[in-house]
Amino acid sequence: MLDKEREIYTSQAAESGKPADIVEKMVEGRVRKYLAEVSLLDQPFVKDQNVKVGKLLEEAGCECRGFVRFEVGEGIEVEQADFAAEVAAQVKGSNWSDAVGDRALGPVRRVLLKLSGEALAGQAGFGVDPAVVARLCADIAAARNAGAEIALVLGGGNLFRGAALQAAGLGRVTGDQMGMLATVMNGLAFRDLLRQAGVPAALYSAIELPGVAERFHRDNAMAALGRGEVVVLVAGTGNPFFTTDTAACLRGIEIDADVVLKATKVDGVYTADPHKDPGARRFDELSYDEVLARELAVMDLTAICLCRDHGMPLVVFDMQAEGALIRLVNGEKVGTRVGAGLERKERPT
Repeated sequence: MLDKEREIYTSQAAESGKPADIVEKMVEGRVRKYLAEVSLLDQPFVKDQNVKVGKLLEEAGCECRGFVRFEVGEGIEVEQADFAAEVAAQVKGSNWSDAVGDRALGPVRRVLLKLSGEALAGQAGFGVDPAVVARLCADIAAARNAGAEIALVLGGGNLFRGAALQAAGLGRVTGDQMGMLATVMNGLAFRDLLRQAGVPAALYSAIELPGVAERFHRDNAMAALGRGEVVVLVAGTGNPFFTTDTAACLRGIEIDADVVLKATKVDGVYTADPHKDPGARRFDELSYDEVLARELAVMDLTAICLCRDHGMPLVVFDMQAEGALIRLVNGEKVGTRVGAGLERKERPT
């Protein structure tokens, strides 16, 4: 059965026209997702959705040698309905049923959320506002409780920006290193407040910080996500000259996220700054190539190219909007979607 599914996925991925190595990664990602959906050991325990059956058996010192599958509602007579009409209604109301990038998204299983440092500062515009971070933690907790695995990349612009420090006279490498440390401080605050909210969280750094944060390793981060922990990723890529937007896309690809979510101060991508231009129009959808050609302020070009080359869908949305994150996790259309083959759709403000 697995060979048949792999054959189907390979055929579908080959139609994208991408290089063989990218096709192979796409197939492996889809196979892993398929196994997570059909494998008993990867299913959530019915009495605790945060614990998988395999983990429960391991902790109990047991092993599974066979099982019987029951369909939910089996044996209950249901009213006959017009199936075609029901499907049509679901498709009409569905928000992620169409393809975004190279992945067809329904309710998402794993997301990479990018938060700017400014989002943590609140009205003060500098530092960390615990009340703001606590509210963001509550939104993340709700999305996690809905079944999503969440990794978080934080910026550091509320404390230091490498480019600004360079303009002030510091060397660019030094400025970027200070910016990396700023993201670490933000990550420490975020992890602590997540834990206070009852959400297990792990902090991983792209640079060595013994006694402060564990060094990022993909396998460890993936294991933490599998345990239901929110993974907080700091210090960017660990290298100067790369933004935290690029780090977010890179980590999203590494951990096989279904989508990268970029939280901003506005509800998507606009033709101009909507705070300065009342005639600015919001895009519902954009292709990667159009973002690059128009140089739209979505993410830096390196980040967009990473997403494009690896078929990683991207959503730009307003994290301050009530319930925005949980709606995205549940598969609703929120903000502006960026992916391969999407036609430009503008909406008047």
